[in-house]
Amino acid sequence: IDTTGGTNTVSVSEAGSIETAGNTAYGILNLGNSNDTTVSGSIETVGDRAYGIINVGDSNKTTVSDSITTAGVSGQGIFNFGDSNQTTVSGNITTARDAAFGIYNFGDSNETTVSGSFETTGDRAYGIYNTGDDNKTTASGSITTAGDTATGIYNAGGDRNQTTFSGIIETAGQSAYGIYNVGGSNETTLSGSITTRGLVGDGIFNSGEGNVTTVSGTGSIATTGDTARGILNNGNNNKTTISSSITTAGNFGHGIYNFGDSNQTNFSGSITTTGDTGHGISNVGDSNKTTISGSITTTGDTGHGIANIGDSNQTTVSGIIKTGGNLAHGIYNQGDDNTTTISGTVSATGTDASALWSTVGSGNSFTLNEGAVIIGDISAGSSSSNNKLKFNLGASSSYAYTVGGAGEGTGFGEWNFTDQDGRTPVVTSINTSNCTAATFGGVSLISACNLVTGVSTGNLEVQDELQFSMNSSMIGSLSLGSSNSAAPAEAMSFAQIPQSSTWVNIYGDTSERSASTAKLAFDGSNRGLTIGTPVAIGDTLNLDVVFNASNADLDIRSSSEQQITAKSYNIGAVLRHLAPSSGWTVDAFGFVGRNSYDGTRKVMNNKKAVGYESVTAAYTGSEVLVGVDAHNTATQSMTL
Repeated sequence: IDTTGGTNTVSVSEAGSIETAGNTAYGILNLGNSNDTTVSGSIETVGDRAYGIINVGDSNKTTVSDSITTAGVSGQGIFNFGDSNQTTVSGNITTARDAAFGIYNFGDSNETTVSGSFETTGDRAYGIYNTGDDNKTTASGSITTAGDTATGIYNAGGDRNQTTFSGIIETAGQSAYGIYNVGGSNETTLSGSITTRGLVGDGIFNSGEGNVTTVSGTGSIATTGDTARGILNNGNNNKTTISSSITTAGNFGHGIYNFGDSNQTNFSGSITTTGDTGHGISNVGDSNKTTISGSITTTGDTGHGIANIGDSNQTTVSGIIKTGGNLAHGIYNQGDDNTTTISGTVSATGTDASALWSTVGSGNSFTLNEGAVIIGDISAGSSSSNNKLKFNLGASSSYAYTVGGAGEGTGFGEWNFTDQDGRTPVVTSINTSNCTAATFGGVSLISACNLVTGVSTGNLEVQDELQFSMNSSMIGSLSLGSSNSAAPAEAMSFAQIPQSSTWVNIYGDTSERSASTAKLAFDGSNRGLTIGTPVAIGDTLNLDVVFNASNADLDIRSSSEQQITAKSYNIGAVLRHLAPSSGWTVDAFGFVGRNSYDGTRKVMNNKKAVGYESVTAAYTGSEVLVGVDAHNTATQSMTL
């Protein structure tokens, strides 16, 4: 079918079919603007450059709900040569030879919507190929390519292309990417799946600046070939946001690879790499910013969790990083003034692997905030200088970190230690065998090993709160000023006052304090039993002999950095109604007791399998408690 002049309407019905056999023999050719083509039947071409549908012009509209099949070289399924063309495919497009695209949009502002399936088998045979600016592709179907450099969706040579994909892309050939963006300010949103199996088959490749990539919901990227990255940003100022999963299996298969400056990565999903030198996130450049609240797991040798190769890169970790391979560091800094802030977990368990590693450069820093758990070595290479390790774990936290390098100071391999909670870290030289003996060319990169400690005094601050709570509760159980003994009657002598019988009080309470700049947070509870029995001593002394037993628990901070359990036993007496004729109710009490305390303190320790150890303490103390209670009740009027 061949139309010219524009505004033509072409319809191939469900029962209709078009077949062509020669080179450049198109199924449908629309020459002009605003043509409307609907295909619910089938189109099949065999020759080279024999397109299923070609629109030469602008604002053409093409709808395919059945099938287009091409067998020749450069046999495009649908070719739009112009601007603002609209293509909707709910059927199938299949191409068999090299450079035979499913849909080829050559121009600007073309819009493609796909809910059907594309399959290409030749080299350079893309599923969807857009050349120009401001093209918009929305796909929920499937794209499968088998040839080398046969990318699923390729946005070539333009800016501001938008790709929203919720379907399935699978590529098998070498350098066959899932989605490839050339240019700047492209936007890619993935909630479907991309799987590549060939060498250098990146899931998403952004070549340019200012690209925005979002992988969310049920979205996933999986690559199996060597040097096949999940996402590669080759340029500056790219922004990547990931809340779903990326997995790579090949060597040099980084989860996210930023090659350039000022790239921003926000990651809350999961990255898993199994090949050698398969980093979770690799930043090669300057001033890149990486924020991790998800999980990164690597198992291959030299497979770092995060690798910063450049200057002034910022890394913030509140999630989990785990590496298992030899020389696979948790966080690796190579360059100057890179800053790393950690409130999550960083673990490196392989041979010669460090959780935190500063290898080359000056002024690299690691800050351990509250919640940070470090499992594995903290090390500085002999070619790094002025390395900084800052502790901001909280006033209630204690730590004992083993740190390798060349000792304390600002020279090569040396560390500068600071505690932002006001303590002075204590640095003690220990046996170098405690630190990983990293080597390069047979030369050791670590010549000294230090134990860096800081001990909190949180239990001293809050133990008085614990004892106050216990004693206040016990005093409250005495029912001072109450009628455990009957109140004196006006016409009765003290000797005539009836005595109380044995009494029992069981009690319990809780207390809580929020953290502030000057005080630690804690949660406390105590419970106890008080038993009293009257003892007659003459006619004027009303006395109860009292026994009390109580138990209290106190957790310092919500994460229970320290715990104290106290048991208290007291015996004493309560003297009641000491001034019966004065109009006042006066009671006095006195106790002696014995208290026992059991404490547990969490000490952060990077040489332990879980990143910390528990240190226990037990001690006892004696107590003398005396007090007086007096109050008066007066009638103000007949009704008050």
